[in-house]
Amino acid sequence: MPAAWKGIDADITKDDGDTTHDAAAVAAVRAGLVGLIKAELDELEAGEDELCDVSELLCALKMFMCWWSGEAAAGEVDAPYTDTEGVTTHVMLDASPDATKTLTGDKPPVTDDARLTELVKTAVAEANKSHEATLTALRAELVKVQALPAPGGPVLTRTSVDTAKAVEKDALLVKAASYRRQATRSPT
Repeated sequence: MPAAWKGIDADITKDDGDTTHDAAAVAAVRAGLVGLIKAELDELEAGEDELCDVSELLCALKMFMCWWSGEAAAGEVDAPYTDTEGVTTHVMLDASPDATKTLTGDKPPVTDDARLTELVKTAVAEANKSHEATLTALRAELVKVQALPAPGGPVLTRTSVDTAKAVEKDALLVKAASYRRQATRSPT
């Protein structure tokens, strides 16, 4: 073990041979992640591009809560989702605007905070709009590039401007040839 690690206290305590996690430390991690998500959502609401940050923090929270649930199932920490009657609540943490909290037992489902739902819906819509605009621009650029001849190679295709110039040039060459024929026939 590195010397720097020797003085660090572990977040576990021994209790009759069983290993348990410090409930306050576990709750503090959850509170910290939730606080960060709220801060990023406030920035998103203010018009900043924070969709990636919100998504990553939601992912981190989801992984942490899955870990916590597993540790609770093993009896190493109290369950993360309990109400006053001890009924377990499961939370779907994803970026879908339809994310809801569901409560097992006799109580009806509890809906997400309306502000959070609206922010997520707006963020997803903005992200989709941004991606569509980018795809449209890329498709238009691809059409332009495909219309250009390959540099350094023979010209197999002409652009519309080059085609118009070539037609004009051909018409002028035909007219010049006609004048030459007339010039050779006329007596001077």
